[in-house]
Amino acid sequence: MNEQVITNASELSEKLFEQVLKENGALISGAVRAFQVEPLKSENSNIFRVRLEYANGSTGSLPASLFLKMCGGANSHDFGSSEVEYYRRDYAGHSNLPLLKCYSAVYSAEKKSYHLLLEDLTGTHGPSWEKVSSGAFAYPVAEGLGRLHSFWWCGEDTIPAGLEWPVDLQVARFFLHMQPGPALLLQEIKDDLDADTLGLAKEITGLLPARLLERSKNPNGFTLVHGDLNPGNILSPDGAAAGPIYLIDRQPFEWSLTTWLGVSDLAYMLVLWLEPELRRKIEVEVVETYYASLRANGVTGYSREQLWQDYRLSVMQCLYIPFEWCILEEDRRKMHWLWSMEFQRVLTATRDLNCQELLTQPLAYC
Repeated sequence: MNEQVITNASELSEKLFEQVLKENGALISGAVRAFQVEPLKSENSNIFRVRLEYANGSTGSLPASLFLKMCGGANSHDFGSSEVEYYRRDYAGHSNLPLLKCYSAVYSAEKKSYHLLLEDLTGTHGPSWEKVSSGAFAYPVAEGLGRLHSFWWCGEDTIPAGLEWPVDLQVARFFLHMQPGPALLLQEIKDDLDADTLGLAKEITGLLPARLLERSKNPNGFTLVHGDLNPGNILSPDGAAAGPIYLIDRQPFEWSLTTWLGVSDLAYMLVLWLEPELRRKIEVEVVETYYASLRANGVTGYSREQLWQDYRLSVMQCLYIPFEWCILEEDRRKMHWLWSMEFQRVLTATRDLNCQELLTQPLAYC
C-alpha cells in the first residue's frame, strides 16, 4: 500500500495511480496511460479533479476521474489524522454509508500534512448551500447520520472498543478553549440585546457546562460525531435530481468534542443553518427520521424521550459556535455577519423548545 503523503500535484504520476487503483481492485489489468489535473477552488485545502486515461484493453471499474484533497503544510492548520482515519479506520469495511469511496488516505505527522484520493462526484453532486432555503437535504442527512452513528453507538452498558471514553478530558478541553468567547461576544453586541436575551445567554453560559458534564457520565446516546455539518460539508445531488448524500470534511480541532451526543450533529445542522421558520416546520420530522434510522440500524435502549432531551441540550450547546468565532479579534470582526446570526438562531430555538428548563431541573435517563 502506498503510504507516501502527496503534498503537491507535481508528485502525481501514472505509476502512483496504477498502484492505488490496483490496490483497490479498480484496475485489474492494464495501465494508466495519462492523466490531467484540474485545480478547483477551496479555502482550507488544495483540491483537484484528476482525469484518467487507460491503456487499451485495461479492465476493472476504471474510474474516469478522482478527487484529490491535500491539507496541511507549514502555513496551514494541522488537523491531525482525523480525516484520514474517517475513511481508513472509523468506518472501514462498512458499506451503505454516506461516505465517498476512498482510494488512498495518508497522513504524515512529520509534515503535518495529509492527502485523500476520493471518488469524483463533481459532475453530479455539490455542496448544499443552494438547498438551505428548502431544507430538503435535512431528511437524507438525518437518515444517513443514523446509519453512520450506529457503528459507534454507546449503550447504557456498551461502549465500542476504540471510542474515547470517558469524555471528561474532552469536555474540559472544550470549555477551556471556549472560556474567553462568551464575554467577548456579549461585549461586542451588548447594546443590541434586550435584557431577556442577555439574561438567557448568561444563564446558558453559567449553567450548561455542568449540565453537559453531568450528561456525559451516562454513555447512552454518545457516538463518534462529525461535528461540523454545515451545508458545505453535505454533498447533495445537483438541482432537483434524486440520489444519495455524502458527509465530508470531518476535521475536528484539538478542542473539538469527537465522542459526543449523536443528535448534536443534527442540532448543529438544523439550528445554525436553517431559518427559524423553516426549522420549526421540519424539525420534528427530521429528528424523528434520525431516530427511525438509529432503530433500523440496530440501536436499542435509547428512548424517544431521551433523544429529545439530548436534542434540547445540544441546541443550547450550539451557542458555543458563535462564542468560538469571537475568541480571535480577526474572526470576531470578519465573521460578525455569521456569528451574530447564529447567536440569535440558537436563542430562538432555545425559547421555541423551552430548552432552558433543562438547566435547572434533574436530567432524566430513559
